[in-house]
Amino acid sequence: MNTVQTTEFIIDSDNSAWELLEKTLREGAPEGLLDIRFDGWPKLVFCLKGDKFDSSLTIKTMNYFVELQRNINCSYAQLKYNRPNAIGLSNSERDSLELIVKVDKGSSIFEVNFQQAFEGLLKGIVGKMTGTEMLYTILGVGLIYGTVTVLKNYIDQQGKNKQIDMIQALSVQETEKMKLIVEAAKRQPQLAPIYADAEETYNDLLRSTIEADYLEVGKYRLQRDIAEQMLRQKREKSVEVQLNGYYRILSVDSSKKEGFTVGLRSADDQREFQAVLDDNFVFRRDANLELIKNAEWGKTDIHLRINGKELRGAIQQATIIEVIIDNIK
Repeated sequence: MNTVQTTEFIIDSDNSAWELLEKTLREGAPEGLLDIRFDGWPKLVFCLKGDKFDSSLTIKTMNYFVELQRNINCSYAQLKYNRPNAIGLSNSERDSLELIVKVDKGSSIFEVNFQQAFEGLLKGIVGKMTGTEMLYTILGVGLIYGTVTVLKNYIDQQGKNKQIDMIQALSVQETEKMKLIVEAAKRQPQLAPIYADAEETYNDLLRSTIEADYLEVGKYRLQRDIAEQMLRQKREKSVEVQLNGYYRILSVDSSKKEGFTVGLRSADDQREFQAVLDDNFVFRRDANLELIKNAEWGKTDIHLRINGKELRGAIQQATIIEVIIDNIK
């Protein structure tokens, strides 16, 4: 009787992650099943030194952690559901992705432990990717968010963009490591938007630094005046749009406490996204829900009035306000 071989990978440090990514790029994943485990990785430790950070936390630093969590959730939604945002994730999914941030008493040292979140992320992509794609993804996202090298590369690039003389440039070894991330993103394109989102959190960390004397991560120190020069404008924000039109109902999910989530495909441009059914008026909601379910079961298009938010062509948020019953096809 033939048995399927299982290969175990235990990732316990940045070095082991870089080495495994390099090997995967060179050889691919071994045949059979993969048992990927994390042991204290990924983890990012940094220090913000200054009067405001003596046993305390500023709003800007809190915003960095909030945005970091939001982006991890969005990465999960992108990888598991091919959606650009985390709308529609269940409470259990959000709990599994929760970051753990440790602040030592009387200290300005922050430790972001990603292990639980990445165990949840890994669980979400199992069965959706080949072994090689899974390794590219989980290693790539972990290294993007949880290593000094990638953060240092961002700072280095911002310094060059603003023509700021940097005291500490990337070493030859760090430059070679960044080439691995670039190559992994070429082979697994979903890493590219995740990296772009991660850069926004790096920028939020720089905003925290301007309230400190300096930021220290690993053996790398960034002074406040340099961080202030490097700050870039916030990324373009989503705009409110009307998404009224005919839609095919792909799914109706009632498992979340927040309400009903409806999967939609536009009959006009074939865009797919999820929308929450407006819950302000219970009687109207129930009537709309009945019409939506009938359209799903009958595989017919339905005319909907939808308020949404859009960013660069992607629907970030949508709410079904009304079913236009006179125009059901």
